[in-house]
Amino acid sequence: MPPAPTDPELALAARTWRLAMLTTADPNLARRALSALAPVPPSQPLTIDRIDRLAIQAIRRVGPPARRRNLAQSDDAPDPTPDQPPPNAPLHSLGPAHDVIARQPLQAAEAFVLRRLDDLDAIRACRAMDCSRSAAERFLERAESALATELGHDQATAAIRGLRARAEALTPSPDVVATCLERAHARHKARITIWLVSIAGALLVAFLALAAVAAR
Repeated sequence: MPPAPTDPELALAARTWRLAMLTTADPNLARRALSALAPVPPSQPLTIDRIDRLAIQAIRRVGPPARRRNLAQSDDAPDPTPDQPPPNAPLHSLGPAHDVIARQPLQAAEAFVLRRLDDLDAIRACRAMDCSRSAAERFLERAESALATELGHDQATAAIRGLRARAEALTPSPDVVATCLERAHARHKARITIWLVSIAGALLVAFLALAAVAAR
């Protein structure tokens, strides 16, 4: 039985859910992102900046490959063109602005949500996204250009206001949080067990080798 979630874990889970839903509009992916979170060590307090960074890392790990930019590329590398057609309408739409944002490359959606919906400054957004300021600005420009192109300037402005209002209700249910964090704890425990077994096996092999040498 995993330990009960701590307040920092609940804060991280809530933030991960909100960012996942706003950037992907996919409840199933949001659940997978929660399950991908690593337990929070008590010795490492969660600042607001670190919560955002961990949340985005979890979402990227489970996000659609076609929407992920190659993070090994330089900041000035062009965005990838998906090999497949754009996805259908989002599964959990919060309006026309959300429809557009949820179809953009993941980093473009992240930049828009962090800067325009959550009102983070450029430095905090860069830290959360783990990229340079110029890259974050380029991703934001891409998202805003898509909104203006698809909705028109006036309609985009109104749609963004509507999205900001609806986004306030994006809170995961306690049952969803408990289930996903339980899976995360179980996965973390399994990884530690595998690691310990591997170390024990390596030590046993080394001991047997030394014993064989000593017996000669």
